[in-house]
Amino acid sequence: MLVAVIWFVALLALVAAITSAWMSGALGRTAALQDRLSVRAATISAVDLIGYQMSSNYFSSRGLENMGGKELEQLRSPQSIVSRPSTSGDFIALDGRPYRLGAGVVRLQDDMGLLNLNGGDRTRLARLLGQHGLDPHAAAALADSLARYVEGAKSAQFGARIVAPPAADEPSVGSRYLLRTPWEAARIESWDAYPALWGGPDALPNFTTVANSQGLNVNTAPIPVLRSLVGVDADAAARIADYRAKRPILSPDELQLAAGTGISTDPLTTTFFPARSLRLQLLYPNDPLMHIVAVRVTGAGTAPFRIEYAVDLPFDAAARAVLAQQALPAFPVALEK
Repeated sequence: MLVAVIWFVALLALVAAITSAWMSGALGRTAALQDRLSVRAATISAVDLIGYQMSSNYFSSRGLENMGGKELEQLRSPQSIVSRPSTSGDFIALDGRPYRLGAGVVRLQDDMGLLNLNGGDRTRLARLLGQHGLDPHAAAALADSLARYVEGAKSAQFGARIVAPPAADEPSVGSRYLLRTPWEAARIESWDAYPALWGGPDALPNFTTVANSQGLNVNTAPIPVLRSLVGVDADAAARIADYRAKRPILSPDELQLAAGTGISTDPLTTTFFPARSLRLQLLYPNDPLMHIVAVRVTGAGTAPFRIEYAVDLPFDAAARAVLAQQALPAFPVALEK
């Protein structure tokens, strides 16, 4: 009888341990699901807020002007003699600097400050690839391969073999197969042979875009992109970044002054104004993913902005360092005034 009681007590203890472990796991999974849902809701809210700011405010050489209420009404009034928005108030920088937004951090990058993979300059792309350790021959070969892919050449002499063929609904213009995200370039033959291009804070997609943008906005371009300009080395790029941190660059002459050296100022190559499309990076604590969302202003009344793509990537060290910063400025929100 005593042995039976001991076995029964042991069985109860085992059942209790299993039940406790199951309950603990279930609670953990529930908490993780709640965290993911909270992050998703915060991401949607942030994208809606920024999309509203983009579609209802004005872009200037220094970024996205932050106005609201009567100030905006005055600028939209036919009786207004104001030809452009004031640049004396708050603005939102579009050069990738971080802002605190709710519990997370958001960074806004102007597409015009990035190198366009869908028909951009091969020479600049090769120079950018060279900063990732590729020798000039390999960088030029990849730039040519991408150009052939984008142009949709089919002949054996000029066509680049595609690792993964375009989907049936691949957006195209004429014979051009356009990339839908910068990460899709990895599917072109030979591009996936260079893993350094695709991971970490210096990954190529951080400096490239697929938006329909022509020229480079020197007020928002990251330093590696500035260095892709002919005549701009690391020192000149750093001088440009230091200069524009104090005031936006507004002319080719001012760009030369900022760089401290002679560089190309072809109007088809350089500009001083942002695109109406941005790439957002959203970071949240206790979230293992970085959320990348490309947003474009459409000008349509019923759908004033559009999400071009959304990509979730694993956190890297640079993103964790940004999220850990305590003294970040708050994201400016236009108030009724």
